[in-house]
Amino acid sequence: MIDCQKVTKRFDSGLVLNSVDLQVPEGQTVALIGPSGCGKSTLLRCLNGLESIDSGVIRVNQTDIHAPGVNMNAVRANIGIVFQQFNLFPHLTVLENVILGPIRVKKVPKYEAIDRAKRLLDRVGIWEKASSYPAQLSGGQQQRVAIARSLAMEPVLMLLDEPTSALDPLMTHEVFSVIQDVSEQGMTLLIVTHELGFARRVADRLLFMYQGQIEEDGTPESIFQQPKSPHTVRFLEQVQAF
Repeated sequence: MIDCQKVTKRFDSGLVLNSVDLQVPEGQTVALIGPSGCGKSTLLRCLNGLESIDSGVIRVNQTDIHAPGVNMNAVRANIGIVFQQFNLFPHLTVLENVILGPIRVKKVPKYEAIDRAKRLLDRVGIWEKASSYPAQLSGGQQQRVAIARSLAMEPVLMLLDEPTSALDPLMTHEVFSVIQDVSEQGMTLLIVTHELGFARRVADRLLFMYQGQIEEDGTPESIFQQPKSPHTVRFLEQVQAF
């Protein structure tokens, strides 16, 4: 599903992704952990085409998404992304937020988009709020709507960038339950998170990033119990100390 080869990305501040190689098969849930500024969120944004790359190749579902002339609207229509801050349209109801993409981008008939939205909002436990506006919802509810909105596009891949960083513990639990359900249904997921307990419980695979590179790659159990890199050891000690 994902094939990254020697992906490099620079900003004015310096090298953010340093020749990253990554392959993710269909249906796998991968959690990315690591210190702030190590390149996790940038990698997700490059996978969605929200950031360009300086060199290398990124293929998603066999499409070279940074190739000259590629239709980025078509690419993004098949890659869902959920941000930290929800990014719902404040002037649209919950239902309108969820059906907008399928109708406008994928030309799904409105009745079909509404039927799909109803099933998804029911799946994430928030159908009763279909006529509410984002400002009338809690943070956890808004994030569940954001996940439903991404799923409504029927993506082949979902990227989640710290989806619970703005939430309190109860809301975090609500959102993680939804993400776990999506994972168990076989969606390919790439999740940036600092919630190590969640990563350990849900991910099939754990990546530790450090200074723009994938420092360790393995099962959550192997990395938590026997980390090989001193950078991984230090990071886990610091995070688990809080």
